[in-house]
Amino acid sequence: MEISPEIGRAFDSAEVPEPKNKTGYVPTYTPPPDGKYPMVIEEVGFKENKSYQFFTWTLRIEGGEQNNKIVKKDSMLRPDLMMWIKKDIETCGVTVNDFTELLHPEKREEFVGILLDVSVVTKPDNKGVTRTNYYINGRIDESVDNTLSDNLPF
Repeated sequence: MEISPEIGRAFDSAEVPEPKNKTGYVPTYTPPPDGKYPMVIEEVGFKENKSYQFFTWTLRIEGGEQNNKIVKKDSMLRPDLMMWIKKDIETCGVTVNDFTELLHPEKREEFVGILLDVSVVTKPDNKGVTRTNYYINGRIDESVDNTLSDNLPF
């Protein structure tokens, strides 16, 4: 195999970006700025790595400058953290009697389309690595009609 001189020059002149945190990880994704956002649940599910399992949330920002931006909220499955996952699920208004119900796709589908009020908070973790956290504050009831009626007596 032969490598062109152009590729060699491009490699030689390439600047490696500085790491953004202590782990050396350079994120390609930019989270939304800190603040409160209306977000729609696109999907909930599970994932795992070598050490942990997670309940995952895929959320889409609804409106504003960040409209349609997709964010991921991963909730680690540990006994001491299950109260927070349960709180988030209850906030969504989905009835889950047994956590294993969420292993069924049709149960997870009940979350799709729910509009939530979510806070975005960026701060360093206990190791000094900057993390973005997503806190579900409440469900936004879309059935409330906030428009004025044309039948007002004045």
